[in-house]
Amino acid sequence: MVLKLVCLVLTLTISASASPETRIVGGTPTTIIEYPFVVSIEYLYSNANINIQRCVGSLISSWHVLTTAYCFTGANLDNVQVRVGSTTSLSGGNVVAIQDVIKHPDYQESPRAGDVAIVVLASPIGITDSVNIVYIPPQETYIPDGYPVEVVSWGFESEEGPQINELKKINSNTIPQAECQTVYEDSESVSIYDHVICAAADNTSMCNGDSGAPMIIGETLVGLSSYYASCDDSSPDVFTRIDRHTGWILEHAIPPTGAHKKKFSMTSLKLFVILALLSIASVSTAPEPRIVGGTPTTIQEFPYIVSIVYYYPGPQIFIQRCVGSLVSSFHVLTSGYCFTQAVISNMVVRAGSTDSMVGGTLRFISDVIKHPSYEETPRAGDIALAVLDSPLGITDTIGVLYIPPQDTFIPDGYQVKIVSWGFESASGPQLDTLKTVNMNKLPLEECQASYADSEAVEIADPVICAAAAGRSICLGDSGAPMVIGETLVGLSSYYDSCTDDKPDVFTRIDRYTNWILEVAASRVDGVDSVPYVKVADVTF
Repeated sequence: MVLKLVCLVLTLTISASASPETRIVGGTPTTIIEYPFVVSIEYLYSNANINIQRCVGSLISSWHVLTTAYCFTGANLDNVQVRVGSTTSLSGGNVVAIQDVIKHPDYQESPRAGDVAIVVLASPIGITDSVNIVYIPPQETYIPDGYPVEVVSWGFESEEGPQINELKKINSNTIPQAECQTVYEDSESVSIYDHVICAAADNTSMCNGDSGAPMIIGETLVGLSSYYASCDDSSPDVFTRIDRHTGWILEHAIPPTGAHKKKFSMTSLKLFVILALLSIASVSTAPEPRIVGGTPTTIQEFPYIVSIVYYYPGPQIFIQRCVGSLVSSFHVLTSGYCFTQAVISNMVVRAGSTDSMVGGTLRFISDVIKHPSYEETPRAGDIALAVLDSPLGITDTIGVLYIPPQDTFIPDGYQVKIVSWGFESASGPQLDTLKTVNMNKLPLEECQASYADSEAVEIADPVICAAAAGRSICLGDSGAPMVIGETLVGLSSYYDSCTDDKPDVFTRIDRYTNWILEVAASRVDGVDSVPYVKVADVTF
């Protein structure tokens, strides 16, 4: 889609570069003091010697601006500059040159997808009352449908203009992805999939000019304006979903070579990502589900449970990413989804600790074997075997869990226990101590009816669904074990919301027992005697 340029630009017949999309139609005036992370990305049209406000970005560190990759379509980076600390888009504040632009490797212009880019500034930005940094959410943050969001940008009063240089904001609401897919099902211009958020509100819309406008919840950046169909409220606006790219952002938003480390660390991603984990409201963390409700427990009660921790080398932080279960001294069973977009060498397993981030014993992961039927969307075959780099010794806080024989019968209505780290509620804060919750297995047909309209998960024989009043799997711990007695019968795989409105979905271990035994017996390099995975009947 080629964006309209303002009348002045048309009159001057500038053809060097089409200015990317989306300016706010409607909305109310605001100031940079309210949104000090918002920056104007300007483009110099050298043949006419004028600057045009081309896109919008958000400061995520003293060196880095997050915006859309589309912003730089046909652009000469030497002609791009960033204006910070100003309510007006083309005057005031401070102007900083751009050193580099890192586009996401999945970016494509048409149909629009992977529309995110990191701008590396030529010099770091100092923090003031009008210049500051926005939080980014942890990987795979849950954002409810119908949730209120704000979008901040410069823009047009209407599709015909004139352009308004003063900062504006609109209030909008997230909409279900299925609803957005229906609206755009005939479009060849944009891909509506898990990595975007759609939003809509009466009498407001994205329009001509500000690709990259931030969508925020509280103080956290959750989306970037990427695509619109028309400058009215007849169709939802499409935003790049930040939490689907958090890992990539953390890997690449590092100080430029030769940058002064002290300057960076004072206002770096490290500080703000940690704060987001502790305080982000109504949206939290990675990859999926943490227990809502439940009661505290200890590692002595469940010595087979392990925390799978991910290291982000850019900001040098560790985040508890998933949960696993020891099924031998060398092997951890967890979800395939745990390793989505993960660098295995950046992962460690913490065993023998009630706390997910301290204590116990650490092991690196030497190999990960995902089940060959694994699919992210719709979620299916969600199981993986992680091989440790060295064996764990058995103690009172480190033990091994049995797996059931192939095709074990588990009666409907039977009580199961889920063990995980987690949140007290959907709005957090995250708890580092272990919790347990009791649920009951549901008939498969009942679960299928609950998810009949879902394209996100496949409810078929290799899953178990479970539910309990006031209890749910929620944000953060993919792979959390479902146990009956001393036997692992399920792995947390998918949830619809952090409530008991719909059942939670678990990978059914007994449908994969033969596969587990086969791969576990052959995938420990340099070990003559591979430790056995133990099989035991489930005692009802």
